[in-house]
Amino acid sequence: MRKIFIPLLAALALPTAVNAEISNNNFSMYEKNLEAGFRLINEVFELRSKGIYSGENEIKTKEAERKCEEAIEIMPDEKEGYLCRGIVLGFQKIYMFGGGSTLNKQRKGIRDITKAIKIDPEFWEAYFWRGALGFNMDRISNGRTDSRACMDMKKAFFNNSSLAINYVNQNKRFLKEDKCRGIFK
Repeated sequence: MRKIFIPLLAALALPTAVNAEISNNNFSMYEKNLEAGFRLINEVFELRSKGIYSGENEIKTKEAERKCEEAIEIMPDEKEGYLCRGIVLGFQKIYMFGGGSTLNKQRKGIRDITKAIKIDPEFWEAYFWRGALGFNMDRISNGRTDSRACMDMKKAFFNNSSLAINYVNQNKRFLKEDKCRGIFK
């Protein structure tokens, strides 16, 4: 009996062990792609903050988008990949050198960030980024995009997102006088 029982247990455990290894490998690849995508996004934002708008920005932007897409392919049910790609697509406006409509890319960015929020409705950083992107889009002042951006920034701010707190503190006048009257005092 013991001779049958041990191989049976091994046969039942093997698929679980193999799946765990595949899952760990997938998660590792997912994390590497996200890390690379966010690192490239930071590098592009850093170059932009110094007034550098070059082909290097475009190359890094495309590579960041590719890394974020690979993360989504590996783990499509995880929120961070969508946030990563949403930021890349949404904020290409300033450093994009052709190749597609800026507004369409921003809308795709909004959709990706919204997907991250649907996966995790308490993903406050995603609310911050969707709000910040809304404020950066070409739009009608005090329109639907402004309203949603204000509400997103409010959710992130009042749930202690450090990104939102810093943004609000640096842009209080803009938010109070122009966009989000009555929300930020």
